[in-house]
Amino acid sequence: MRKLFREITTNGLENSSKAYLFFLCLLFLPEIYAQKDTSQNKIIVIHSEYLNFETSNNQEYQYLRQEVVIRHKKTYLFCDSAIIVGLKVKAIGHVRIVEGDSLQIFGDTLLYDGQTLKAELRQNVSLIHHDKQLFTQQLNYDLKKRIASYFNNGILISTDTRIKSKKAYYDAKTEKAFFKDSVNIILNNGMNVQSDTIEFDSKKNEVQFLAPTSIKKDSLQIYCELGNYNVNSRVASFDKYPIYKNNSEQASARLIINNELQKITSLYENAQISDSVSTAKGDTIIINDSTNTVIIKGNGLYRDKEREIKGHKIFYNKNDKSVRVEGKTELIEGKQIIIADRIDYSGSDDIGYAYGAVIVKDTQTGWQIHCDTFSYNKKDKILIPVGKRKYISTPLDNDTLYLTANEIFSQEKIQENDTFQTMTADGDVRIWSRKIRGLCDSLFFHGKDSLFSLFYNPVLWSDTTQFTGDTILLYMKNKSIDRINLYNKSFILTESYTGLIDQIKGRHIFSYFKNKKIHYADVIGNAESVYYVQEDGKGYIGMNYIKCSKMRIDFFEDEKIDKIHFYTQPDGNMIPTYEGKDKRLEGFMLRTPEQPKEFEDLFKLK
Repeated sequence: MRKLFREITTNGLENSSKAYLFFLCLLFLPEIYAQKDTSQNKIIVIHSEYLNFETSNNQEYQYLRQEVVIRHKKTYLFCDSAIIVGLKVKAIGHVRIVEGDSLQIFGDTLLYDGQTLKAELRQNVSLIHHDKQLFTQQLNYDLKKRIASYFNNGILISTDTRIKSKKAYYDAKTEKAFFKDSVNIILNNGMNVQSDTIEFDSKKNEVQFLAPTSIKKDSLQIYCELGNYNVNSRVASFDKYPIYKNNSEQASARLIINNELQKITSLYENAQISDSVSTAKGDTIIINDSTNTVIIKGNGLYRDKEREIKGHKIFYNKNDKSVRVEGKTELIEGKQIIIADRIDYSGSDDIGYAYGAVIVKDTQTGWQIHCDTFSYNKKDKILIPVGKRKYISTPLDNDTLYLTANEIFSQEKIQENDTFQTMTADGDVRIWSRKIRGLCDSLFFHGKDSLFSLFYNPVLWSDTTQFTGDTILLYMKNKSIDRINLYNKSFILTESYTGLIDQIKGRHIFSYFKNKKIHYADVIGNAESVYYVQEDGKGYIGMNYIKCSKMRIDFFEDEKIDKIHFYTQPDGNMIPTYEGKDKRLEGFMLRTPEQPKEFEDLFKLK
């Protein structure tokens, strides 16, 4: 303080004894001021080169000129000239108010009222407080409340922040500023903010958006109605459903928080973000641009050109397109849908895993895979279900065909622009539907031909008819059985409620279906048949045995033999039913006890 007043009074005082005495008074001013001041509510003239007094109407007027220094209480006023009337001061020229050791206000003119402790500064006004500078043409300052205000445009500069507005209040106690009307903020990092109402906390270096606000930086555009931005930490919060745009990226949520330094953007409540290739939705979305990852929490949805993912929590890595989905999960990719409790997909090696109550659906064919755990090689289009209750289902004649095995391997193939599924099942293969059941030790399905190939002791049952052979080919057409071909040691048995069993045997047997029933069968090589003749729906009249090289057998709708056409040296006879009821052709084996009668039989231990 001594230095301040020495600088102020040096010129013009050092050449006179009067000036010398006054200068000594200034040196001891702090000590004097520290004592009880009995004249605190008076305007004290500390210095002026010229001082005139005038009295009018019992009112004293003081006229001061050149290097004027005035004190009122703890506030000092410097100017070129001043007029003092009681507790009122009008100052002109190089006006400066000094309050404490940190706040100064400059202007061309001043009207000061010591009674109300209010100052009005006009023209070229600037306020300096710590690292803040405020510029305007008209400023009012309440010394009691320590609040400065302007109402006709101004600008506040604080370190990295420049704030313009038509109106503003600055509280020197809290170092907070309140800006109103046509507010514009320019930050050193290039961010530009426009709003109607903003509060600035200079201690925290934080901006509060209190009205509709538009924010721009490079390609980034944000609109919000409430929020804040910390200039130091460069963390921004936008509330009340802001709108966020950055190039092709758009985001919306009830609340968006952006950490510019960490490159993390967090969206809360009804969160949604999209760009030219992808869309994400959820209760919460966290985007980390430094790791190029997206985390979606609560009712999560992620969609891009290749897939759609739903789940309680979704983690997506944009770099290698890896995905982890938790909670009840659904992944749609092309014609394939995967439902599970959890899905992990590694984009680097194109391998995915699904865990917990897994269902894989093919929307084109209706195929489904059910299992505990599931692996998927996207590059090779290979699906492998794992678990105790793994099975495959496919639509069949308004029914569903189920298949299970110890090991199941499925792969998507492409031939001649035709995409289809193949499937291999090995070890204890079981088939069940209401119309057809089957067993074998190995099975192959070719989706292009809709063909099931059964190997190693295979057997099929269609209603009361049993088909066996070394190899069985089951052809499907329009999701119905079209043909069943038996190769080597072929045998067809049809049971009746009477216990009589019609038998057809040959090297190969090709059975053709119509209206979901066996219509006729061609027996090729070493053909033999045993069937029981029934008279007009009444009792059986005999057993017919025929042997030839080839035959065709027609069936009734109930799959009982209607007619047999014999080719090439047929030989046979007909005997009474009671004599031939136990007739069995060589290789006869009734496997009905092995037949899975219901769905749960697919999983019972042998």
